[in-house]
Amino acid sequence: MLTEFYTVTGNRPVRLSEDTRRLALRALDAEFGLDIKANLPVNMEEIQGFKQLPRLEQYTLCIEQIASQAPLRILSKKLAGSASLDLASFHFLPATYHGEPVFSSLSHLTCGFDRILKTGYRGVRMQIKERLKTATEEEKLFLHSMLRCLDAAGVFHQRYLDNIKGLMETADEKNRGEYEELYHNLKNVPEHPPKSFREAVQSLWFQFAFVRLCGNWPGIGRIDSMLGEYLKNDLKQGVITLDEARETIAHFFIMGCEWIKGEFCWGSGDAQHYQNLVLSGCDSDGNLIYNEVTDLVLEVVEEMSISDFPISVRLNKDTPDRLYRKIADVMKHGCGVVAVYHEDICIRALEKIGYPLCDARKFANDGCWEIQVPGETNFSYHSVNFLGLFQEQVLGVVGEGTSKDYDSFEELYEAYEMAVQSWTANYVTNTNLDQDYHTPGSLMAVFTAGCIENARDYLDNGPHYVMKSIHAGGFPDVSNSLLAIKELVYDKKMLTLAELLTILRNNWEGNEYLRQYALNKITYFGNDDDKADTMFRRVYDSFCHAVSLYPKKGNVFVTPGISTFGREIEWRYTHGATAFGARQGDILASNLAPTPGTDKAGVTAVIKSACKCVMTKMSGSTALHIRLLPSSVRGEDGTQAIISLLRGFYQLGGFFLQLDVIDGSELQKAQENPEAYRNLSVRVSGWSARFITLTKPWQDMIIARNSQGL
Repeated sequence: MLTEFYTVTGNRPVRLSEDTRRLALRALDAEFGLDIKANLPVNMEEIQGFKQLPRLEQYTLCIEQIASQAPLRILSKKLAGSASLDLASFHFLPATYHGEPVFSSLSHLTCGFDRILKTGYRGVRMQIKERLKTATEEEKLFLHSMLRCLDAAGVFHQRYLDNIKGLMETADEKNRGEYEELYHNLKNVPEHPPKSFREAVQSLWFQFAFVRLCGNWPGIGRIDSMLGEYLKNDLKQGVITLDEARETIAHFFIMGCEWIKGEFCWGSGDAQHYQNLVLSGCDSDGNLIYNEVTDLVLEVVEEMSISDFPISVRLNKDTPDRLYRKIADVMKHGCGVVAVYHEDICIRALEKIGYPLCDARKFANDGCWEIQVPGETNFSYHSVNFLGLFQEQVLGVVGEGTSKDYDSFEELYEAYEMAVQSWTANYVTNTNLDQDYHTPGSLMAVFTAGCIENARDYLDNGPHYVMKSIHAGGFPDVSNSLLAIKELVYDKKMLTLAELLTILRNNWEGNEYLRQYALNKITYFGNDDDKADTMFRRVYDSFCHAVSLYPKKGNVFVTPGISTFGREIEWRYTHGATAFGARQGDILASNLAPTPGTDKAGVTAVIKSACKCVMTKMSGSTALHIRLLPSSVRGEDGTQAIISLLRGFYQLGGFFLQLDVIDGSELQKAQENPEAYRNLSVRVSGWSARFITLTKPWQDMIIARNSQGL
């Protein structure tokens, strides 16, 4: 079995012990995920009068019941803690009343696990108790809820200690020693700051496991920043070796696979529970973070092909050659699990909208690539299909409207700009930027700076930063449409706008020659063509300007982002045929990437085109996805090719790059014979998922995206 696993995953290096590799295989084969399917959520009907209680009290009681009743699981003898209630994996707090979930849960945040590592839960308790001295009666209700959530976490912790102690008493000599070490590493944390690397990893995992158990899907954040000094000190004192530390990190990754069920999940695949990791970059003082943990994380994911922790590496001018090579070594094996940020661009983008430099430098990400200050941010986003907006409000070729006419291209473009500004104004006007308090979140407030000081909940404007991000999709499609209309109608006058719009309403029927001309005779965004890229930059700048009209208000930011997050699948049913030759129902552009089939000059041209935009305007974040064939990255030349692409992306001023190494023909084979490709992972959006867990529309999108002229 192990030989088969390592053959399937691409001749990967073997550094880990056989026991650890076997445990990884069990996790990837969905043994642990399938095991939790029978675990029912806690039943709040047991609480008398529950339905009549205030929502904050209901929430707190749910957390307490989960902590005291959730099944305990020991999957690893190196780390304890498990999110063992199945409903949590579906983004609900796993507590029901009359069979229905009581609360949804929170995601798109990165918890302040680093703060708990430094102070322990005990430090948070002390801070809350101090704040209670000056709190109003209403504030006291919230602060006491936070304390009860901490007490619940303590109950969960003690249950595990008691369970491990029981295992110690009945185990044989070999296993008893392992359980004793597990007990020792858990006993002190997370209540107190860790004293060793093993305790630090255990503390981080146990915090994360309890948050996930309660249904939340947080990012983990800057793991090498949090754990690096603990490992460095232990290595210096000789209490651990690098090989032993690698095993511990590997078990952290294996534990993160406990929700793998080997089946369809949300349609868009498994492994999308937002448990993102960020590596390297600078600290809040501007010093480079690069340590043994950085390397070990990349080595573990390279060997085990675990895609459940999306990894983003922050590149800056001080990034060493060794780290570039480590990134390339992982990328060339495929699965798209490692992506990169241009750190300087991200920091400047946050500074430009009002973040202090010291905080901007701390950025991590949330569920995909949206940057935020971990443990200090309430982030939310709204996706909008700007191709649909353009076709409906500007052209009038979809919906119930009538086709529009414009005497000049500039008049048409002005109408588009007005539509963008009008939509943005409506969003800001109709969104309560000061408060979004529909679900209590006092557990998440424990991990978020500002909530104690303000005595306000996570969704009640408690955090230091509240980010409302508008994520626009379809910009490459809008740009290509404008370019085609300009050339066909206004420059070459091949037909009138009215005639073209009639053709689009009829989905190009009877006009195949003209459609082929639009598809193949005009050069579009993604080919390093100045004419096409100038049009895209104009569309990009118009959107950024529309959002910039609404500056920071208190601690609330409205930010622009360009992302589809896979929504191009559902959006294909809302847009019509396009002027650049696409038909109704075609799946079009993903995030910042060129429209499928329009990029014909290679990956370097794609990067050059995207980087002609001023990315420091993109404070809400964006992503560029590119694909390489496995044959192009073989051997040392292939490694150097990836390194050159990464360096070029950095030098040109990109924002976020995700690179997948995959052959489209292999994806088609996997679609036809899924059992032979159980562990084949691909980059989907901000996450990588096992291909066979995607529904067919999502698989088709990935196949189309990976059949471009790259």
